[in-house]
This record gives sequence, C-alpha cells and structure tokens, in this order.
Amino acid sequence: MQLKTNVVEEMEQWGTWVRGCPSKTLLYPSSQPFTVIKGAVGLGITDERAVEIDQAIAFLFGKDEVAVKAIKLRFVSGFGYRDIGTRLGISKERAQRLIDDSVSWVTGYLFGKQAA
Repeated sequence: MQLKTNVVEEMEQWGTWVRGCPSKTLLYPSSQPFTVIKGAVGLGITDERAVEIDQAIAFLFGKDEVAVKAIKLRFVSGFGYRDIGTRLGISKERAQRLIDDSVSWVTGYLFGKQAA
C-alpha cells in the first residue's frame, strides 16, 4: 500500500508539473488557479519522473480514454470524485474506483518498467 501512496503523491506532483507545462495541451480547466515556474521551490518531482508518469498515462490513453480523463480531472484540475463523476456521466463511487484502478495501473506500469 505504501508504494501506491507514493505514486499518488507523485501523480499529485505530476499534476502540478503539467499545470506549469508551457505547452498547455491538456485543455482541462483547473478548479484552482495555479501557476508554476519550472524548478520552483516545493515542486517535489523531477522532470524525468514527471515524463515517466506522463508516458504511463499516454500508454493508458490507448487502452482507456475515460480513465485518462478521470486522471486529468483529479490530478491536473483538482476535481473531487463527485465532480469527476458528473463530468464523465458516472457515479461518485464509480469515479473513485476509476481513479483508484488507474493509480494502481500506473503504479504497476512504472514499477514493472523499472524491474525490466
């Protein structure tokens, strides 16, 4: 469980990293205005790790677009489960399970890649 908790923290940092990304290609509104300057104090993720997480999520996109939308709404935009459910047309409980399953998938992808 500790491993998954660490990945959740990393994905939260990834969301901050994405919001500060100059490309702004995600086009998801944030529920809280936030501006990040690359390398700013408090950004606890390296560019390399953020890119690894980004690659995992890009790979997941090819398998489950709804899961990726939920990830972006949660970690990039900061939405709660109820708001995610509303935006995706699913229940709050289903949204929470979708996020939990997606985090587990990203965890497996990241650590499976490291083991290889």
